[in-house]
This record gives sequence, structure tokens and C-alpha cells, in this order.
Amino acid sequence: MSANKWNSLSTVRKAFAASRDALQPLFDYANAKHVATLLQLTSDERRALLAAQPRDKLLFIDKVHGAATELAQRKHWQDAFALFDDITSSPKLTATSANNPLWAIQVDNNKLPPQPARVAAYLAACVPHGANNPGVYFNAACLEMERDNHKAALGYIRDALAAGYQNKEQLRDENLFAPLHGEPDFLALFADVAPPKWNDVALAAKTPLRVRNLELECDEFPASVRKMKNLEVLSIEFCKLNQLPAWLAELPLQRLELFSVPIKSLPDDVLTMPTLRHLKLYNTKLPKQYAHIDTLFAGFAKSNTPAATRLAHIALLLDDDKLIQARAIGTAELLDALASNATAVRASAMKRLAKALAATKVTIATGRNVVLLGSMLAERDILKERLTAVGMAIAKAPNAQTAAVVVGENAKGASEYYRAGHTIALEATLTRALDAVKPGHLADKDPTPSVRAKAKGKPAKPSERTPSARSDIAGNVAELLRSDDNGNVKLAIEMMKRGGVPAGICEELFLAQQNDKLDKKTREDAKKLLQQSAPVVAEAAKTVFARTSIFASGETKVRSRLRNFEKAADGQIDALKLARLMLLNRRGFSYFFAESVRRKDPALAAEAIAALRKGTSLDLSRSELASLPPALARVTDLTALNLSGSHLQEVPKEVWALVNLRELQCSYAVLRSIPTDIANLTKLRSLDISSNYFAEFPVAVTTLTSLVELDVSTERWGRARPITSLPDEIGALVNLEKLRLSAHHFTSLPTGLRRLTKLRSLDLSNGKLGELPSWLTDLPALAELDLEHCEFVAKSNHLAVVKALRAKGVKVTL
Repeated sequence: MSANKWNSLSTVRKAFAASRDALQPLFDYANAKHVATLLQLTSDERRALLAAQPRDKLLFIDKVHGAATELAQRKHWQDAFALFDDITSSPKLTATSANNPLWAIQVDNNKLPPQPARVAAYLAACVPHGANNPGVYFNAACLEMERDNHKAALGYIRDALAAGYQNKEQLRDENLFAPLHGEPDFLALFADVAPPKWNDVALAAKTPLRVRNLELECDEFPASVRKMKNLEVLSIEFCKLNQLPAWLAELPLQRLELFSVPIKSLPDDVLTMPTLRHLKLYNTKLPKQYAHIDTLFAGFAKSNTPAATRLAHIALLLDDDKLIQARAIGTAELLDALASNATAVRASAMKRLAKALAATKVTIATGRNVVLLGSMLAERDILKERLTAVGMAIAKAPNAQTAAVVVGENAKGASEYYRAGHTIALEATLTRALDAVKPGHLADKDPTPSVRAKAKGKPAKPSERTPSARSDIAGNVAELLRSDDNGNVKLAIEMMKRGGVPAGICEELFLAQQNDKLDKKTREDAKKLLQQSAPVVAEAAKTVFARTSIFASGETKVRSRLRNFEKAADGQIDALKLARLMLLNRRGFSYFFAESVRRKDPALAAEAIAALRKGTSLDLSRSELASLPPALARVTDLTALNLSGSHLQEVPKEVWALVNLRELQCSYAVLRSIPTDIANLTKLRSLDISSNYFAEFPVAVTTLTSLVELDVSTERWGRARPITSLPDEIGALVNLEKLRLSAHHFTSLPTGLRRLTKLRSLDLSNGKLGELPSWLTDLPALAELDLEHCEFVAKSNHLAVVKALRAKGVKVTL
């Protein structure tokens, strides 16, 4: 049967009577004549054709659906609806053909008057196919919005997502769903979806209600943004804006980003927007504490934080006393801030509560109790032991016998107890009260009772240890803390948890919390003990070493940070003692050298040198030293000195006094010359002055006739300039066995090298050389010649010399 049968109505009707199944496959919905013939059939005839199609061959209904869709797209709505009516009435309706009838009947698409009967019929027929075609649910939701049935629409949206609707952005941004945009259930469905981004403000302003995600690059804030009532994401980049308009708070912003914007403050109206969930800042003029504000906003979003509380927490985050005072943040607000999700806010609140509650006293008496809220620095079991020892207990909630509600970070509900008139105290206050009544066996206490007991001839009670006994125990604890062994430090911490923290041990505790050779739990326990026993020191440590470890600092920074730490800790840290403890790890010695000069006390420098010595060797490498202490000149028994990685521009005179030196390393410094005083080092056998800033070969070293090894190489790509000539005087180093001249650009090698009859190894790698002299084959001891990556001007010459050297058994590396 020919497809031409669909070109005329009479032919189709004849074929229809003979064989419907044969007629259906010949229909082409893209053929205008075929579609015209289809429309000339009666509705009953079309539906009979649709019904006659075998259930395993549903092709014809999909073709009719295609024809109807084409008609709808050309706005031939009457003909389109005639076919859609037939399709939706057919028992053979497929998931594929169930979508577009719902699309076509929407007033938003056809611009016709509402057709409630058709809408109801189409929904009843098509929605059951939504599980296999999620688009059906999407269009059903649109129809329900047009019928003002928001609840049903939300249900269909949820069904579409559950059925696997792919384009979630399109689903959410459908204009018909705009009335749902403020509903939490709708927002929750699309919490993981970023709306499409607009970066053309002028274009966005033409359809402001469609804009949800806007990227701005401007120097003046566009007023047109105010009309974008559905704006959720605003990104402002690379512009000169100094402030944001307060009216931004009128928009439902969920995310605000500022990238390379010189803004110095944010309006309170913006900071208190109830919809704002994320505030991302990069390269702005805002205080550095704003770096943690996104964490804070995430917490605001979860707890629906009131505006006043938001502003209070932001002031605490900024750690701004003036702002805190201006916003009238009192004790109750500080207690509320202890439950903030931002660590910086909690820490700021705790610091101010220490002052606000400084006068609070906790009454220690049998039968009383305390309530513990939030995180305690001490373990609760240990606090319980200490309270039990004085006849007290821990209660879950305040009652008539409650001496105090003790608060720590993450405390919830503390402000309610405060407003109810209960005594609020910090853990340190409770600890001091317990120490006054029953101190731990390690903690300091008045030794007078012991002394008096001995004076009367009475034996001292076990609880009245003598000062020397306490001192011995404290000394043992300090020694354990100084260890790099995790077990030793952990033992010391456990002793202090139950016995109290001895006085004068802050430095050891601080270094333990900084020591990355210990496990994380041990370091955290040391940090908590320091917070518990010396909160001022703990706060100073947090400020001075916020982003680094003292062990990871260079010596220059160690010096400045030790001074800053001592100052910030209000004298409760002895920087010199701390530096002394650090000497065990080869850190802090430059602080000793500097203090030796500042205090005019040579003994300090001598002490550091003695601590760093290993036999007759002294390692001051990677020290960033620009000078050496005079005390070094008196250590005349040194045989090895390492000054590599220093900031020395010349070898200090103190070195020339070390006449017994056999090895001197001054590589990677900033030396520009070597003075003739180096001749004093008559016993020197090894000299490394590589990677410095010599403009020419330092001839003074040729006076060191005892040298066996000399390294004057440089980095090929380093900042040091290559040396271009080698003096003939190098031949005076008659005992030289190893010479490294890597990465220099020599035009030639001097004949003076021929006098180095003991030379075994010569390194000319990574450099340039005019030619390789044939007389190298005459050096009797030469065993190794390194020419790797060396460039030669006379290339034909060097190969012949290399061949001759190899023939003599010399190892030549090319």
C-alpha cells in the first residue's frame, strides 16, 4: 500500500474500510497533505484508527501526537486541540504522547481563555503516565498553578523530581511557580540547585522577575537590581564599589559574593536579612575576621536567628569592643553566643565573659551542687571526683542547692538561667574555688602549715607536702612535657588533670600543644590544660600563633613572635625560658643571640652555642642570621661550623678566630667576597661557599693550602651570577682532592690546575666552557670528571679529550 493514500480523504476512507492496520504505518506527521487528510476525518474515524492499533505497536498515536504538536507550535490551536482531544480519549495513550496535551492547554502558552473542562480531561488522562515521563508532572503542576491550586502543584513538582526530571533549574525557574518561591517546602526541593546566571544587567532589567542569579561588574550599583524581586544569588566582582545599598535587604537573597571589591563595611540591613544563607568574601577591605562569616551565616540559616542576635554575633566575630558596646551586648547576649556555630564567636564571648563574670564566686560547701553547661576544659569525670571530694555533686538543672551554673563553649540555655537570677560562673572560677579548699597534689598551695608542723615537732600530713616535695613532682612533670615521646607527655597531662597544674609550667604546656611529633589528642589536651590554668596565655598563643606553629617559623619570625607572645601574655610567659626549651629542637637560638646584645649579657649567647654544640661541631644553618655573637670567637676548639642558609653578606670576624676549624659551610648565604683573613684558618680541609653572590672567584681561598675539598659551585637557574674566569692561583691548593665549579661560565681553565696533582674529582657540570684542555689527561690522580649538561664552544675538541681520559680509566659523565 502506497503512502500516497494519505493524500486524499476518499482514498483513506477506502483503505480504512479494508485494513486499518495497513493504513496507520503510511502516515507521516511531517507531510502537510497527510495532516490535512487526518483533520478531514471525523473525530470518530480518527479515534477508531487510534483504537485499532495493536497494543505492541503504538506508533500511530505518537505520529498523531507529533502532528498535533506541530499545529500547536504554529498556533493552529483549534486543529491541535481536535487531535489532542482524540489522543487523550484513546485507551492506547502512551507516556510519550501524554506530555504535550498538558503543555498546549496552558493559558500561559496558548493565550486563550481558560478551558476548565479540557484541562480536567487532559489531566485525568495524562497524569497516570507521569512516572514514565516526568515532563507530564511538570506540565500538570503548571496547570494547577493556573487553577490556583498551589498544594496540588507542589505535589506534582515533587513527583517530577522523584521520577527523575533532569533539568531541575528549568523546573524551579518556571514563571508559573513564582508564587511558590517563598514557601519553605518548595525551596527545600531545590536547595542544591544554583539558578541560571545573568551577567548582562541591561538585558536582565528587561525581565527583572526572571532573574535569580546575577553577576555584576560595575562601579555604581544599578538601581534596576531593586526590581529583581526574585533575585537569590548576587555576585559582585572586580569593581570599585565602596558600599552596598541597604535596599538589597528587600530582595530574597540567599547568597551574596564579593570578589575584589574595595568595600569596608556592610549595611546592618543586609547582615540581618532572614533569607541570606551564604556570604562569601574574597579580596575586600573588610576586617580579616570576616573570613569566617560564611560559617556564621550557615548557622543563622539553620536556627532562624533573630536580627539583633545576628548583629551581636557578627560584632563578636569581628572582636570589636566599640561595636560590641554600641550594640549593647551584655552578659545575657554573651551567654547566648556560647552556642554559636562559629568558633571565633564562642571564643570572643568567652574572653568577654571572663571579665564580665570576674567577680563571681562559687561557694564550696557540703550538700551543694553545680550545673555544667557546654564543653568543659577538664574532663567531667575529674570534675565530678573533685566535687565529690568536697561533698558536692553535679546537677542536671538548677535547684535550691545549686551554687552556680558553670558555662563553657557550646552552652545552650545559659542566658535563661542568668535572667532567672542563678549564679553563672566560668570553669576557671570553679577550679580556683576547689583549689582554695582542696588543691591537687601538684598545684601550688601555702606551705606554711607544713613548716609550722615541723617547727612543733609534729609529722607533716600527707596532704601537706613540703615545697621541695611539690617542686620535685612539678619538675618531673615539666621534664615529661619536654619529651618528644607521646607516652611521656600523655602521662604528664593525666597527672595534671587530677593533681592540678603546677605554677611556672606554661611554657612546657604551650610547646606540647605545638609539637607535631605528638598525636592530635595529646596536643589538644595540652591546649585545654593551658586554657584552664592560664587563660591569658592561651589567648595570647591563639593570637600570636593563629596560623602557624612556632616550630615551623624561621628564626627571624621566632625572635619577633617570642617577644610578641611575652607581651600579649602580660608577662605570664618567659620568652627566654621558652627559647631555652626550644634549643632542644635547634630553634630559638637567634633569640638568645639578640637578647645577648640587647641585655649586654654575653653569657646568653654562650649558653645557646653550648646547647647547640655536638662535640666540636656547631650547626647554625637555616638560621637567617645577619651577624654572629662575639661569644662565638671564644669557642676556639670548634672543628666544624655550618652557617649555610644564613643572611650573612660577609664572613664575620668571629669565624677567623676559630683557628682549629677543619670544615666550614657557608652555602646559600649572600656572601659577595672572601677577605684575606680566611688565611687564619690554616687547618681548614673542607670549604663550601656554593650558591652565593660572588662576582668573581674569591682568590683569598687560594691561601688555604690545607684544603682537601672546595665547593664554589652555584645553582644554574639561581639568582647568583656565574663566574667567568678561574685564577691561576688556584694551583696553590696543592692538597685539593675535590673541586666543585658547577654552573659557571669559564672561557678557559687556567694551567695552574695542572699543579693539583692530588685532585681526584672535578665538577664542571651545568656550565659553559670554551674548550676542554688536553692537559687534563696529565693530572695523575684524576678519577672523576663531571661534564653533565656542560656546553662547549669547541665541541669537536672535548670529545677527543673525553675519549683519552676514559682510556686512562677516568669516569667522565656527559
